[in-house]
Amino acid sequence: PLRNDLGNSLQRVSETLADEQGRYQFQGLDPGSYLVAASAEGALLTPAAQLIDLADSVLRRDLMLLPGASLTVRTRSASGVEADCRVIVRGTLIDSSVGNETWYLSREELLLYMLNPPMLEGKTDADGVIQFDHLPPLEYTVYAQKQPLAQASMRLHLIDAREITLELIPGALIDGMVFTVDGTAVEGSIVKLVEPGRNRWG
Repeated sequence: PLRNDLGNSLQRVSETLADEQGRYQFQGLDPGSYLVAASAEGALLTPAAQLIDLADSVLRRDLMLLPGASLTVRTRSASGVEADCRVIVRGTLIDSSVGNETWYLSREELLLYMLNPPMLEGKTDADGVIQFDHLPPLEYTVYAQKQPLAQASMRLHLIDAREITLELIPGALIDGMVFTVDGTAVEGSIVKLVEPGRNRWG
């Protein structure tokens, strides 16, 4: 996927901690192109405004951290806490309702989303909880899935720390058999399900 290709194009070279004045330094670097980015609790992994083309000189790049959001998701059903649920968080990067001009990400936005992916997933722990940190402030759709329960979802605009609970309900079941006109079962048949009014089988 393109997102993975973009993320793999950034390889970490080194890491250091800023001192009490917020100063940092990398030494002994080979000539080349570098991106400097910094993060702290409650902040995104924020890149510097410009790439560094390093030769022999000493270069300075100051970093202003951008605030990040976090999301805690709890999953429940009528029987109580639901552990081991798959939770998917998907941020909306493009507002297709505004027009074609929104189908563009600036270089700064692209770098920020490469460093802080707005599309993540994981599984809830034994207490039915999962937390996602360092999320860019965006509109998100959150899904929770666990068989045989039906999928639950919620849309929200994430600005800072937030906690939500997704209630999963018992899922309906459709089963049957695939066979030929003479009654022979057909192993390996591809069976698809589509909603009425959506004539898109894929």
